[in-house]
Amino acid sequence: MLPAWHIWDKLFLGEMVIAKNGAKEKIFPVIVRYVCNFAIENRIIFNTITMNGSEAMENIRSSFVEDVKGIINRARQTAVRSVDFCRVQMYWNIGKRIFEEEQQGKERADYGSYLIKNLASTLEPNYGSGFSYRHLAFCRQFYKLYPIVNALRSQLNWTQYRLLIQIDDPHKREYYELEAVNNGWTARETERQINSQL
Repeated sequence: MLPAWHIWDKLFLGEMVIAKNGAKEKIFPVIVRYVCNFAIENRIIFNTITMNGSEAMENIRSSFVEDVKGIINRARQTAVRSVDFCRVQMYWNIGKRIFEEEQQGKERADYGSYLIKNLASTLEPNYGSGFSYRHLAFCRQFYKLYPIVNALRSQLNWTQYRLLIQIDDPHKREYYELEAVNNGWTARETERQINSQL
């Protein structure tokens, strides 16, 4: 077996070959580099491959493609989670701003309701139903229940937080929050669990 540095050197120069029906054939260096890294990391000995060239290429292709698919899927999941968490932070900041504005007019008991209704009527035509009176009231409640932004969990999306803030008992709310994070629940799973236990 060639030492790892020698294999890498051969790959870098594009000289790595496989046997195909007794004849040697060059392999596309990028694929071979990937397979070589995988083999070195997993301590696979190249000399033990006894299949013919077309079978070897087929195996290389399928494992290579599966790994690339895995990279793409993980990146997509991370992107979706990032977008979801940005949305959670946006609603938290809206809730904070509403709460701060309410405190300036706290001498009037109906000021909070008035404020949210007017804000909704201004925002909804431009930004859609995600900024209705009810939704903005959820934002305010969200901020009141989770006043520390760093305590928000990036694994939870806005739908899950909306479900959680509707639970009055803080111990139950914390329980479902932790369970959703630890078990990787989706919003539907979170809702099902909350509804089945309450």
